[in-house]
Amino acid sequence: MTELTAPIQLVVDTEKLLDQIGWRTEGYDHEGDPYEHTAPANLRTDLATQVARILATDLREDMRAVVRETVTKVAGEQVAEVVNEVFAAGFRKTNTYGEPIGETITVREMVADQIRVQLERKVGEDGRKPDGYRGNSISYVEYIARTAAKEALRGELGIATTEAVDEVKNRVKALVADQLGAQIAKAVTR
Repeated sequence: MTELTAPIQLVVDTEKLLDQIGWRTEGYDHEGDPYEHTAPANLRTDLATQVARILATDLREDMRAVVRETVTKVAGEQVAEVVNEVFAAGFRKTNTYGEPIGETITVREMVADQIRVQLERKVGEDGRKPDGYRGNSISYVEYIARTAAKEALRGELGIATTEAVDEVKNRVKALVADQLGAQIAKAVTR
């Protein structure tokens, strides 16, 4: 079997083709009821409408994503401006009834004040809320400092301390052995 290949050129008169086939149009009448109508197509309007429908379904998600990103960006910028304005304006503390008390302070001052209050609050030596039976309460900042010191001792400082203690023990053992040996030798040689 011999295969022959030859270039083929198809020329389609789309207006004539659409006039012969017809075009189904769908829509809603003035009462809102759906209808279907078949008529010869107008290439310019009907074809453009069909292409627009196809593209609209394909591009719908892309357009939604673009709109969502744009709205999020613009809203974020505006929210940031409002937040900065509110923080710059400051606040007044309130009592338990919500009534304003004291001077207006900035958020930075308010945060610093709360940090100070938290660091100065009393805790037990284990870092928990102190009970009323033991009077051994310290400030939270003291608890943090003690804990950090203990961790440092357990770490490199702990290793150095252990080595120093071992060296002292070895020296004391040698000294005791020398003195004990001298006393035994003295007692035996009498």
